[in-house]
Amino acid sequence: MTLPIDYEARRWNCRAFFIRFRRTAVRYSKQIRDISDPSDPVVVGQVSDGSWLLGAYSVYFSGRYAYVAAFSADRLTVVDIGDPVNPGAIGSAYDGDALGNASCVCVSGLYAYVTAYRGNCLTVVDIVDGANPVVIGTVSDTSLDGAQSVQVSGRYAYVAALAADRLTVVDIVDPANPTVVGSVTDK
Repeated sequence: MTLPIDYEARRWNCRAFFIRFRRTAVRYSKQIRDISDPSDPVVVGQVSDGSWLLGAYSVYFSGRYAYVAAFSADRLTVVDIGDPVNPGAIGSAYDGDALGNASCVCVSGLYAYVTAYRGNCLTVVDIVDGANPVVIGTVSDTSLDGAQSVQVSGRYAYVAALAADRLTVVDIVDPANPTVVGSVTDK
């Protein structure tokens, strides 16, 4: 089964599910569907929030939580998905600059790494307490202009920056002080 671009598929509790972000008349919602039988996907749960999920753009799963980069809300929102039938937004970190147009999230250990398209930066959020995520560090650089996507491997975060036409490498060994260490472009 091929999923449209606004879907993220994951497996947990030995069942396959996918998440769909959709805009309704007044709210943004996240649906959880059981796709154990791909010919008959079933909605099993949904969470809606007109402010914390406004412009829900990217999701990352870790344990019982889904971390959502909310583009229009300039936020990282934490959703408890431990019970897929009753998911709930439990916490959110807002920063109009450091999370300005939050476009992608990747979780590694105790931290979420969030790209901010308008903020032209990579932001580190402490997620130890899911109900109270806290921005602890950010790095902004011309090589991060239009930061679009992030992946983490070891002590480095790799950021694709759309406006800069670059892949930028950020040292995250000190989460409070992430540092750009290099980038590549084909210009």
